[in-house]
Amino acid sequence: MHMLRVESRSIDGTAEAVDLDQTPADIVALSFTDTDLSVLSAAWESDRSTLPSLRLANLTSLRHPFSTDLYLERVIANAHFVLVRLLGGKDYWRYGVDELAALCRSRGIHLAIIPGDHREDARLDEASTLPVEALRRIWAYFSSGGAENVGACLRFAAGYFSEQLSASLPAKVQSFGIFEPASRSSASPSEGDVGQQGRVRGTADAFSPPRGFLPGPTPHPGRSRRSLPQGGRRRFNEVVEAPLALVVFYRAWMLATDTAPVAALADALEAHGFRTIAVYVTSLKDKAVVGPLRGLIEEEKPDIVLNLTAFSAGLEGGGSVLDRANAPVFQLVLSGGGRTQWTESQRGLSPADLAMNVVLPEFDGRIITGAISFKSETERSDALEYTRLLHEPEPDGVAYVADLASAWVTLRRTPRAERRLACILSDYPAKGGRTGYAVGLDTPRSVVAIANRLKQEGFTVDLPDDEAALVARLSSGETTAVLEIGAYERLFADLPAIFVEQVRAAWGAPDDDASIMDGAFHFRIVHAGKFLIAVQPDRGDIASRKTDYHSPLLPPRHGYVAFYLWLRCVQNVHAVVHCGTHGTLEWLPGKAVALSDDCSPRAVLGPLPLIYPFIVNNPGEAAQAKRRAAAVTIGHLTPPLIAAGAHGAAVELEGLFDEYSEAQSLDPRRAARLAELIMARAHDTGLAAESGIALGTEVAEALIKLDAWLCDLKDMRVGDGLHVFGQAPDGE
Repeated sequence: MHMLRVESRSIDGTAEAVDLDQTPADIVALSFTDTDLSVLSAAWESDRSTLPSLRLANLTSLRHPFSTDLYLERVIANAHFVLVRLLGGKDYWRYGVDELAALCRSRGIHLAIIPGDHREDARLDEASTLPVEALRRIWAYFSSGGAENVGACLRFAAGYFSEQLSASLPAKVQSFGIFEPASRSSASPSEGDVGQQGRVRGTADAFSPPRGFLPGPTPHPGRSRRSLPQGGRRRFNEVVEAPLALVVFYRAWMLATDTAPVAALADALEAHGFRTIAVYVTSLKDKAVVGPLRGLIEEEKPDIVLNLTAFSAGLEGGGSVLDRANAPVFQLVLSGGGRTQWTESQRGLSPADLAMNVVLPEFDGRIITGAISFKSETERSDALEYTRLLHEPEPDGVAYVADLASAWVTLRRTPRAERRLACILSDYPAKGGRTGYAVGLDTPRSVVAIANRLKQEGFTVDLPDDEAALVARLSSGETTAVLEIGAYERLFADLPAIFVEQVRAAWGAPDDDASIMDGAFHFRIVHAGKFLIAVQPDRGDIASRKTDYHSPLLPPRHGYVAFYLWLRCVQNVHAVVHCGTHGTLEWLPGKAVALSDDCSPRAVLGPLPLIYPFIVNNPGEAAQAKRRAAAVTIGHLTPPLIAAGAHGAAVELEGLFDEYSEAQSLDPRRAARLAELIMARAHDTGLAAESGIALGTEVAEALIKLDAWLCDLKDMRVGDGLHVFGQAPDGE
């Protein structure tokens, strides 16, 4: 079962033809990335009196062939120099490259197409009209980055068609360094002014710490921040009490003065009692970054890492430099789309954002959090005929990430004996008498095994090794009043308004909920020290639970919401362990990825760490939990495999085949009768159809086919029982 996207789309989903409505200019620069265009804009504005006229356009607006043709005819045909920085290679804009190259050659226009990454591309060299040496120089300007380098690039380009301008060689910019948001300090020229949003501190070889942070706001169900426990350690010869958050983002954003989300995130973490170190990088795979970043991590030992870069950061030999922290690593999304587009979409992210910021980082085992910013238009430049797009922080997204970071660090720093954990069992629709059923997992034995392991590791857990008694208490034991209806109403009202309205519209007032008894919500709870165990409540009506289990439209009932509010706000659990594939939380209504606060999974669970043992052969459904509930999934083995053997009618037919084989040489007439009997039994039991034997098939051919199928069936490998979490199957 997979999450189905419910939204309206155009017939083919292709890009629409658009007219950018630009007039011609001397230089035209095109790129897929807004950071390239932002730096080009800043560089031109700072030296507009000496530079030729310039037009800028994002290649995403020129994906439709009609858009490309119109732009070539109206703008590029009258240019002197065209610069394209193409991320992904020629195939990402094949039609445009071919038509652009043909036009520029026919009109004598200088054309430079350079890669958008750090890999040479012979096909782009071939499409360009400039010598390779000139292309490499232009490429170096952009690889080094910054308005000063890009300004020199524009002067270099202008030299091809006008009076020679002085163009310095590309100047190296540090690949890695410390960045301090301007919200906490003002920039000074000696430290490298990078605009109003922040400044650089340190170099690739040295770094200096930012200031300590202040206590945070009062928590409530929508923002359930807890006080961070103090675990002091020594840093720079002083004892530091506050937890440390390491924020990693792209150098390109700093050079483009597009760091508002970094500053907003630092402020939100400050409000939760964190210290932060924000670092900029060219790439987490860049050798000039890996060494100093590893050194910083080993020296500072951050409690949590918040990564804003995209793609996988896996290095040769496996793992990422961020793994050196031995701490939770969050993956944050800075979306390339607008907020309105995100708000109206059930998908949440565009395919490109999903691939770069979710799918590929998942290979590194990061905790997928959500979007903390979207692109927003600034004031249009009439001189450039271009509207710059910058990252605008999404306040709710930033706040959620800060809450989640606080919860994970609280879990990390709380002594094991004091940690409160909730173990939730799935109640997947299946046959009766299978309370807590999970795919491929022996849930009762697994819960006992987990409890015993926790106890050995110093957690306060007291659960007898009696699986039958545990199941009995969870399936037919006494219920416990956990939350009075008045308290629930107060907590429920603090949840996002849209979510509250959806629940009330679907289920009315909470008084009629099936979990209500004597004015309170009741559930079967097994308390085992600071380790409580419960079966996940039905999200809807018991009668339609099989139909509703995966529904992307039905909001959860009041009893379901009350159960999680009780865990979060009454029991104040530090984390939830959802034991086995799979529950209903990750299938509740809302976006498929990059959820908003009013999406049901986030509204119900809040910023609560979720650890999720999940069968290893079902990554598709595990992805739902990771992307929609920020879960850390721990893959468990499938049941051990054994030979299927023969059973029932197959055993009978196998015996008849043995007799038939002997009779073929000793008694042909008996063999013929046995053949008829075998085929009659095969058709009567349905095994003939299962083996692919059609009616009318000659007996000799049918017997050969049936015998081969029975042998294959007997030799098949099938699961033997269920897996116990954390335990290897025995040698047999």
